[in-house]
Amino acid sequence: MKVPPDLLTRIVAAEAASIADNHVGADQYLTEISEALSQMEKEYATADIVLPSGLRRLGDRGILVRANQRLRSSDYRSAISLLEPLVKAVAPTEYYLKVTLAQFLWAVGDKERAGTLFQDSYGSIQALGHLAPDKRRRNSVQNIAGHDSGGSCAMGRQRPRNGRGTP
Repeated sequence: MKVPPDLLTRIVAAEAASIADNHVGADQYLTEISEALSQMEKEYATADIVLPSGLRRLGDRGILVRANQRLRSSDYRSAISLLEPLVKAVAPTEYYLKVTLAQFLWAVGDKERAGTLFQDSYGSIQALGHLAPDKRRRNSVQNIAGHDSGGSCAMGRQRPRNGRGTP
């Protein structure tokens, strides 16, 4: 198998182009991604190997970019048709796809299906522990953010070096 192109960079470039209203550029990157993934799927299938989930997720992310392009043009039904096949095949860890589809369904008035997807996604988030009040996780995020708490950041205080309020 040949080395795959840098799909992540192409996804980010497609997202940036789309946000900048450069839909031609975004479509060009998304087409490159789609073609590269199709080729890789064939190569993996020939070698009787499953395509790595990380590569598949990059393809899903490309479809999300296309769906978000539809959002900007208020073409919600087209976005729904792009996302529905993905949502049927995703793992619980990919709840972001379900939430995005739920948002489009809500926008077109299908509140029952949207509500079911929102609840399912929230259940996945809870089951996976992604909202767990783990103090270590919260502290590491705060350290990365460069402050010990939202209050001291908002009040313009320096971050205490010893964690007890003194710099």
